[in-house]
Amino acid sequence: MYTLPQEIEVLFILPALRRELSKELIKTYGITYEKTGKLLGITKAAVSQYISHKRAAKIRLHPKALERVKNCLLYTPDADEDSLRVVLGGHCMIPKKRHITN
Repeated sequence: MYTLPQEIEVLFILPALRRELSKELIKTYGITYEKTGKLLGITKAAVSQYISHKRAAKIRLHPKALERVKNCLLYTPDADEDSLRVVLGGHCMIPKKRHITN
C-alpha cells in the first residue's frame, strides 16, 4: 500500500515544523510551554515532547528550511494574548488568532 502525500505531511512534516516552532518560541521569545502549546494548538505535554525529541524525531529539516522557519516567525505579545503568525511565501500558515476550547 502506498503512502499518500497528505499522510506524509500530517505524520512527518507538520510535526517537524511544530517542533521547530516550539523550540524557537521558547528559546527566542522565552514563552512558557503552556503558552507555546496554546499558540500552536497543542498541549504543553506535546511541546515538552517536541523539545526533548520524543516526538517528531524522525524528520530533520534542511538547514535552509530551519532558517526560513526562524525568519518567518512573527510573535507579537503586545497584540492579543494569543497572536501568532507564521508567514511562509506571503501566506499565513497558522491563523493570527486561535480560539482555545477546553
